[in-house]
Amino acid sequence: MFAFGFFTAVYLFITLIALLMTYDEHLQNREVSALSATFSFLACLFWPITLLLATMAMTTQRSTA
Repeated sequence: MFAFGFFTAVYLFITLIALLMTYDEHLQNREVSALSATFSFLACLFWPITLLLATMAMTTQRSTA
């Protein structure tokens, strides 16, 4: 039970940091559309999937080059 709580806390901490950084980036780039902002925040919430897809894209790009 401790492990589940620990990993949940780590997940939420990383998500919070990612959301804050994304929010700050959107404040700096005032020309962000609502759709782009929505997808950015969803990517932060589901960061393990985003990380997996980015890693797969980089691996595929390196193998084809």
